[in-house]
Amino acid sequence: SIFCALTISLIVITGKDILKIFFVAGFNSLGPVLPKQPPIILEQTTKNLFVSIGKLGPIALDHHPGFFVKGFIPNSIFIGIDGDFAPWVGTIIKHVETPILLVCEMDRLEEVAIRLSRVGFDNVLGHLKGGVSSWGKDDLATISSISAEKFNTIYQANNQIDIVDVRKETEYQTRHIIDAKLAPLSMLEIHGSTFVNDKQNYVHCAGGYRSVIACSLLKRAGIHNTINIEGGFAAIKKTTINLSVEDCSSTL
Repeated sequence: SIFCALTISLIVITGKDILKIFFVAGFNSLGPVLPKQPPIILEQTTKNLFVSIGKLGPIALDHHPGFFVKGFIPNSIFIGIDGDFAPWVGTIIKHVETPILLVCEMDRLEEVAIRLSRVGFDNVLGHLKGGVSSWGKDDLATISSISAEKFNTIYQANNQIDIVDVRKETEYQTRHIIDAKLAPLSMLEIHGSTFVNDKQNYVHCAGGYRSVIACSLLKRAGIHNTINIEGGFAAIKKTTINLSVEDCSSTL
């Protein structure tokens, strides 16, 4: 499954005392996770902790797809603050008790915590002090990302490439790239077989927001051969890529 159960290790630093707690499905080694804890400012020294827990790491929310693809903490998930943030948090994370670590600018930490709380996600464990900039550049993960124009050049040279559309089915039915495969972001966990292993998967949505979420989830699940199409279908429509005939009835 693309969405695996999470085990989160958090170091809480209080003065000179260090308490290491392991969270598993809403419980830690000391009993149930305490609800509605205020955000904790995590020191830069927690980088070693992030590395040590590897794929069982925290859910980290970032804010801008263009910045995220260029460098993010390994195994973190992109859910952009400036997009449909709350609906996608609920769709992707699902369980409100899931522990969350935030990766965003300090001046937006309170805003993000409040917006999470409004949709029931109160278990915000903390915030990585300094954000991504506190991480060594060589230790950051990246997502391959190309413009629609570059994608068009690749497509015209070989229109048998593997293209995955992560929009909703109604959007796909209205109009899509000929031979593109559909794997809606909201149901990505059941579409793992849609992505090929031996070639690149070119992933797009409507405008470039959902495709970055998808690529971050896939990368977290070990599927690294994805390429995000910047600007999504809105940009693709302006190229000469072969598209289906528009079906307005599917939007009714």
